[in-house]
Amino acid sequence: MGQVRYPVTFETSISDPDTYAGARVARMILGFLGAAVIPTVEDMYAHAVAYNDPGEGDFWAIDPGALERTIVDYDPRGGDHWVIYQNTVAASADNQIQYTLDTYKVPAACLLYSGGHWVCVNGYTFDDATMARTAFIINDPAYVGGGADLQVAPAAWDAAYLPVNGGTKWNGKIVEVGDPDPAKAEVPWATRKIVRPGRTIIPPEEAADLAIEGALSFAKENRRLRKAVDAGRVGTPQLVARLDRRGSYYYLVPVTVSVDREEQPLATIMIDGRFGDVLTVSAADEPYPLWKIDRDEVVDIVTRKPIPLFESATSATMRLMDAIAPAGREVRSSELSKLLRTALTSHATPRDRLILRPDDIEISETWVWHPGQGASPFHPYYQVRSAWQDVYVNTHTGDLHTSLYTKSLWLGY
Repeated sequence: MGQVRYPVTFETSISDPDTYAGARVARMILGFLGAAVIPTVEDMYAHAVAYNDPGEGDFWAIDPGALERTIVDYDPRGGDHWVIYQNTVAASADNQIQYTLDTYKVPAACLLYSGGHWVCVNGYTFDDATMARTAFIINDPAYVGGGADLQVAPAAWDAAYLPVNGGTKWNGKIVEVGDPDPAKAEVPWATRKIVRPGRTIIPPEEAADLAIEGALSFAKENRRLRKAVDAGRVGTPQLVARLDRRGSYYYLVPVTVSVDREEQPLATIMIDGRFGDVLTVSAADEPYPLWKIDRDEVVDIVTRKPIPLFESATSATMRLMDAIAPAGREVRSSELSKLLRTALTSHATPRDRLILRPDDIEISETWVWHPGQGASPFHPYYQVRSAWQDVYVNTHTGDLHTSLYTKSLWLGY
């Protein structure tokens, strides 16, 4: 197994990984380039946002053009070394990333989850015999503790590096910000190694064995993984349902060591919950807390006080359209402003409040994840069921959401 990897200093964003991810990716790339002056993440974010295309509305925290111009502004090499690549075919998009890494020997910024999240791609692994690519190596600022040098297999990458779904200019495109020139050669992915037929979900005990065996084969050159396996023990595998891909499950299998009488992972391995192949390997130099919220804390979080419920953006938009349509083309700007103000106020004001008691709820044994909230798939959610509405609590931060499918107006509790 061969490897190309550039030593990019990892940055994470525990407070708001979604909003600041682009700024942190820019800082990672500029740090690798040796920039003498790198703004704080807040200043980097403010600098980038000033470049956001106003025609794109509020879809982006930092849009591709803004990230490109920001990296150019602080690139110590001077000149204009960065461009935006927009592909509609996944294979071409993947080849372009590798071409940036091979030809210009710099990391690339890539948009995951249909435009929802920026990551830094700083390397890849390949089969020595066929030269086929076996994984991308990425720094994911949303993954607190273990987000450095993640080895992402093709099945996981294909499920993440998706066309943008929103805005205007980049809608429908798979986006990378990289060094210039389109790729001149096509490099295939290695064939996916399916290890189970996929008709049923793999039992946890088997998942643990498959994770260790598969990871040591998939990530042979990963010294952190080898250290974790040698020094630690395999923790309890946790099944997660991926809500944006029906019928898709994955296991998170931690390899832990004892820290102050608490087990913390040195590595966490993600495998497909049905097919058993390794999807992503995460390994760190030091142990880190991964799932800090336990089930008792979940009960406290959801029963502590009434939970505000908001009207969805879709329903608010439809009500607005219904209100405007009868007015026809003669509607005056003042009337339109009033209609907009009314609709937006109703969208930002709770339509109801949900009061839950311990006896009202059931916490699912299977955790869930959806990229709609921008969190890492290594930080999934408890699904708390009630007769009235399901709510979700993040396993790492304790943030409570009433929906994972779209950005919640109300993010914490």
